[in-house]
Amino acid sequence: MVKRAFSLLIEEGKEPAIAAGEKTAVDNTDEDGRKLNDDGSVNLFSGISACTKDGHVHVQCDPGFISQLLLLAEPELSGLKQERHAKTIEIAQKEVLICIGITLFNRFHRIQQKLK
Repeated sequence: MVKRAFSLLIEEGKEPAIAAGEKTAVDNTDEDGRKLNDDGSVNLFSGISACTKDGHVHVQCDPGFISQLLLLAEPELSGLKQERHAKTIEIAQKEVLICIGITLFNRFHRIQQKLK
């Protein structure tokens, strides 16, 4: 499912659950103008865009957004192993966000090491 969610993101260039037709694009926003999910949480896919031509993702250059991605990845980075069986595309797209957060953390860590 995670592989499918990532390929939907790369091929369609939009949120996997919307690309798969399992979720409709709802334009809920908070007072800061951030897009919200149905449950009221911030939709992190609004800060990620996919380059369908080259097959990579672009992450919004906003410290608050990046910190949310890193907070999602924090349990994995701290060594807490969680069950990783995504049964739905919505759970799989959260796993994709966790993978993006881990990748960003590793890149920032390498930059920090080179600066030292």
